[in-house]
Amino acid sequence: MRQLSLILALLLMLCAGALAEALPGGVMLTEGEAASIDLDGDGAAEAIRWAMTPGDDGALVLEVTGADGATVSYETDIGWAGNGWVADLDGDGRMEIFVWGDVMSDDYYTWCLHWMGDRLAPVLFCDIERGENGNGYFKCGYGSLTAADPAAGTVTLCGSQDVLGTYFVARTLKLSADGLFEIADDGWWTREAPAAGEAWDEYTGLTLKAETACTLDGKPATLKPGDRIFITGSDKRQQAAFTTPDGHAGTLEIDRNYDDWGWKVNDIPESDVFEFVPYAD
Repeated sequence: MRQLSLILALLLMLCAGALAEALPGGVMLTEGEAASIDLDGDGAAEAIRWAMTPGDDGALVLEVTGADGATVSYETDIGWAGNGWVADLDGDGRMEIFVWGDVMSDDYYTWCLHWMGDRLAPVLFCDIERGENGNGYFKCGYGSLTAADPAAGTVTLCGSQDVLGTYFVARTLKLSADGLFEIADDGWWTREAPAAGEAWDEYTGLTLKAETACTLDGKPATLKPGDRIFITGSDKRQQAAFTTPDGHAGTLEIDRNYDDWGWKVNDIPESDVFEFVPYAD
């Protein structure tokens, strides 16, 4: 049932608009160009730049040159589609330095680093990877940095998840008083529904092949064979949210299919509920 790795590239377009836009309240860094920013709040500016190293095994490398003229580098696993942004999310005077991009096959990650005067130290992110979550903290966050609210101290990461298909969905994280990025939303991975009148293909919409109980506009309802729904998010535990072509919102009861792979809907394997479920390899 796992199909077509190309699906991920197609579905990335749902997040792509935010990738090219400048983030608010900070400084966007242009590849190869040095910016002069006081990164540690000591009153003296450092020179900061990022660039992709050449070749098939290239990587995004961040460089900071201190007041003493010494340059410190930090190499990430980012190989494509690099970006950089600097902002003070927690108002402590020390800048958070973000770089993000594709590490392999549309797998996007975000690094946050602090300039410590003689080194670049990564800030840890809680686990929001594609599997079951809650597995500690990592030196980078899963997903691409697509939005930020410096006044609230939050960033939004958009990455793929495998729930009733593979979709790019977003989570909001906040830099805590303990210096860690923690979840700061309602516990759902979400994505925007298509605009009114926008066509759905087999990779974005699901077609029912069996009657399926759900909630629709907050009330118990039943989806019929041939009905189409668009998954707008999930808690990756018990519920998935959807919308219908005419704009009604609903939820499905889900659970992991530990007997096989993927998910069950109302305790029925998803392959028995939908005609086609678009998973990426």
